Amino acid sequence: MAVSDMVMGLVTGFGLALLSGLVSISVAVWADYAKRRNVVAMGLMVFNLATSLTGFAANIYHILVGRLFLAAAEATQLAPSVSILADRFPPKSRARVMAVLGAGPSIGIILGLSAAGFLNAEFGWCITLMILGLPGMLLALLVRFTLQEPVRADEASANLAAPDAAGKSQPLRKHGFMSALRCLLGQPAFVCMLLATALNA
Repeated sequence: MAVSDMVMGLVTGFGLALLSGLVSISVAVWADYAKRRNVVAMGLMVFNLATSLTGFAANIYHILVGRLFLAAAEATQLAPSVSILADRFPPKSRARVMAVLGAGPSIGIILGLSAAGFLNAEFGWCITLMILGLPGMLLALLVRFTLQEPVRADEASANLAAPDAAGKSQPLRKHGFMSALRCLLGQPAFVCMLLATALNA
């Protein structure tokens, strides 16, 4: 495609990470109000559709568009998934469940790169991308139509909702972004985990 390694690195690496990080905050806020299952399913569909369609890329701009969609879709996965699991499993099981969730990307990279290397050697990168996106699209449909949206913890605690003047219970008010951030940054364990995750990335 007559582009330098630096341009390819920016398009497929740094730019992807930056956009994904920025979009993930907005997605997390969205997931506070939407059906989290649908957010995850939609993100999976867009991610894998973008992967497959990038196989048709004829120039670096096509790849850039595909990667932008891929980055935005990737941002839909972590926050809603953690929220769903936190509501589905009791506190004593959550550390183990989150560890399994955290291991997923590493296992996916090992299997994905192995499959991609084999397919690329046999068919080239275009066909490889087209093929790699297909299983994820099926998974997106599976998530959408088989996964049940769990009751949110704050909705389950209806007795904590304040009654209004007419005596009807009102939904709990969500914590604002800044108040949640202050709470998290006030916990040394979270700060250490954040630094370790950033260094690992």
